[in-house]
Amino acid sequence: MPARELNLKDCVIIIGYDPDGNCVYSSLIDHAEYYDGEHAWDKGSRVIELHLRRLKGFIFDMDGVLQEEFESTFNLQTGIYEKGKRRFADGTEQND
Repeated sequence: MPARELNLKDCVIIIGYDPDGNCVYSSLIDHAEYYDGEHAWDKGSRVIELHLRRLKGFIFDMDGVLQEEFESTFNLQTGIYEKGKRRFADGTEQND
C-alpha cells in the first residue's frame, strides 16, 4: 500500500505521553490556535489528570516544512514544566 501524503501546512502536531510511553494526548492544530490558544499542559491540574509526563511537538510552516521539533517534560506531582528542548530547521538546538 502506498504511503498517504499528509497536508501538514501551517499546523502543529502535539503528542503527549505518560511515564510508560503511552499516548495520553494528541492534537493537530493550526498555528494561530497553538500560539494564541490555551493548551492542556498550561494548567498543572490538567497535566496531573492526564498523567502527562512528556510532550512532543512538530511545527510546520505555510509550505509544509518542519520548522521546529520540541519536547517538554512535566512533574507529575505538581503538573509543572520541568525541562525542554527544541530543534530548529537549521539544525540548531536549545535546551532548558
